[in-house]
Amino acid sequence: MEKLTCPSSPLTLAAMNDSRRIKDLLYEQVARIGKAACSPKRLELIELLCQGEKSVETLARETAISMKLASAHLKELRAAHLVETEKQGKNVIYRIANRAVADFWVAIRSLAEDRLVELRMALEQMASHPKECTARR
Repeated sequence: MEKLTCPSSPLTLAAMNDSRRIKDLLYEQVARIGKAACSPKRLELIELLCQGEKSVETLARETAISMKLASAHLKELRAAHLVETEKQGKNVIYRIANRAVADFWVAIRSLAEDRLVELRMALEQMASHPKECTARR
């Protein structure tokens, strides 16, 4: 059987280059979410915000980091449209942008629990010695 070949034309190559550029832009934008979520503290902030709206002060205290560092992490999450803010008097209140962010957190944590033995072991230790885990904070 004879193979059919199609000669490359400048039009086809241009279309392929346009398609490649579009794909590159698409993946670059999707990677913004991954970049925003690549920090353990940012993941913890997402988890806390899934529980409800919180001020920067509360988030800093609950994650045991400075307000300056909490603000920097929240700025990254906001730039990726994972969290939103609302000014209430002198305070800035943060919340997850929508339900999809909570779904993302659940999915990534479930994937980690399923794929990472170290996480399973840490969770088992937390379950068997809860007082030791809360005393560290």
